[in-house]
Amino acid sequence: MTTGPMSVFVIELAEQGVFAFEAETSAGAEILVQQSHFRRALDDFCTGRRLKREDRPLLPRRATSAEAATYAERISEYPEALGSVLVAQLYDR
Repeated sequence: MTTGPMSVFVIELAEQGVFAFEAETSAGAEILVQQSHFRRALDDFCTGRRLKREDRPLLPRRATSAEAATYAERISEYPEALGSVLVAQLYDR
C-alpha cells in the first residue's frame, strides 16, 4: 500500500524504446528497476534482447508531462490492475 502520491518515471532502452511506471520517489524508482522480478518481466517483454545489469544499467528519470499523459492513457485500459506495478511501453525506437 502506498503512503503518498505516485509519480511517473521512465527508463530508456536503446533498441527497445521507452518504458514508464509509477513510484513514490526517485529512490523508489531506482530500487524498483533493480529488483529481479522487474528485470525478468522486462527481459521477457524484450524477447531476444536480454538485458544484462553490468552491460546496461536501468536508470529511471521522471517522465515528461507528455510521457506521463501517455502512461496514464495506456494504464487506463487495465482498471483491474489498480494497485499493481504496471509498466507501459510508451514508444519503441
